[in-house]
Amino acid sequence: MERSVLEEAIYNRYIVPTRRKRTHLAGLEFEMPIVNEKNEPVNFEVIYQVTD
Repeated sequence: MERSVLEEAIYNRYIVPTRRKRTHLAGLEFEMPIVNEKNEPVNFEVIYQVTD
């Protein structure tokens, strides 16, 4: 099955760059507020399981 022009353009724009060798690396950090509605301390073991 042949790709359409649009599929080829999307592939070249978004997929091809991910296949290049990386010379620089970047990290991401996410911050999420954690609230216990019962006003009790949160169970960090559960938090670690959810974020893994």
